[in-house]
Amino acid sequence: MTLLPLVGAILGLSEAVASVIGVLVAAAAASVLHALGHYYAGRRIVGVPADAIRISPRQLPYGVALRDDDGWVTATESARYRDAYEAFDPDLEHFERFVAGGDIIQTAVVVPAALVLATTSVPRAAGLLVVGSLLATALLIVVDLVRTQLGGGAAGDYAILWGIEPRVPVLILLGILLVHLGVFRFVV
Repeated sequence: MTLLPLVGAILGLSEAVASVIGVLVAAAAASVLHALGHYYAGRRIVGVPADAIRISPRQLPYGVALRDDDGWVTATESARYRDAYEAFDPDLEHFERFVAGGDIIQTAVVVPAALVLATTSVPRAAGLLVVGSLLATALLIVVDLVRTQLGGGAAGDYAILWGIEPRVPVLILLGILLVHLGVFRFVV
């Protein structure tokens, strides 16, 4: 018996319900990895001091907040967020890497983890992890679109990157999809 049916049996859940819960847990984990990717890019690539950047737990999906003179600001306040960012990178030399850092780290952790899981006694978990990561990316895009439409300014990774150069978010998304789908085909 593999891990998922065992967990489902212990909790009294059907295998289908346990799978849905597994995908949702994987999506939540991928969302956290995504936020950590922005945090990592901000700290290591841009050089934002630790006291000026944090993962915002009140923002769903999780995002990275930056500190400006008026307090903490998230990407939902696009103009103020960009101003806060420019305090650390005035020439916007690292801006695209900061914005894309979430997708890059999410993919860089999920894909190898899925490959490792595929070679263990829980290969089904590998597929759930990849599907959860894709679900997290899809939810980020939907939230990005809704917040951008309602807020009147770019309020998420893809909208921000689209405003810089439309090819960038398309290429990033295609890369993420191809890598995830390639690994999914391998692990399932």
